[in-house]
Amino acid sequence: MATAKNTKPQNDKKTLTEEELARKEKIKNRINWALFLGAVLIFFIVNNINGDDEPGAYPPYYNPLAPKAGTTAPELNLVSLDGDSLSLAQFKGKPVILTFWTTWNSPSLNTMKTLQTIYQQSGEESLAVVAVSLDEVSRGDLAKQAVEPFVKDNNITFPVAHGNAKLAEKYGKVTTFPTTFVIDSDGKVASRFNQQVSPMVYMKTLSRLAAINK
Repeated sequence: MATAKNTKPQNDKKTLTEEELARKEKIKNRINWALFLGAVLIFFIVNNINGDDEPGAYPPYYNPLAPKAGTTAPELNLVSLDGDSLSLAQFKGKPVILTFWTTWNSPSLNTMKTLQTIYQQSGEESLAVVAVSLDEVSRGDLAKQAVEPFVKDNNITFPVAHGNAKLAEKYGKVTTFPTTFVIDSDGKVASRFNQQVSPMVYMKTLSRLAAINK
């Protein structure tokens, strides 16, 4: 009577090892995910029990020092690239879009072009747009030399001025570019955006202000 041969595949040991590795990797992923969720939970709890006026967790780019909606926007007191005095008071009676930008930040450049389009469509009689360059504040005196060429090359027709550290401080220590404020016809902050947003976002904000003033 013939003895039965061992027909067990020789690669069983290899297959078992691969299965174990896959199982260990799955466990590792679950642990990492649990740690991530735990960190998010801790962050949320800390920001909600710290007693501050602003509830956390805070959204991206949140700046608790920036002027809040409903408060009077700080005055500018600047001189435009054209040599004209520039203040918010001169635009009282119509909304103002005020953006802090730099030439070395592509979202800032995109925002400048977006605001130029909105400005042209709205007309200077119904909307003011002011751009404050913080190139010098953020990267030194040489950086601001790129401001005027950009303005000319892109046919920017609204007022542009070089800002300073004091003004950046008044508006919440501006360090994120672009940082843009929509100010209502009474000089109060209506909205602020600490990143590039679509033209539709600005238009919706302006439409809301127009409806309030009817």
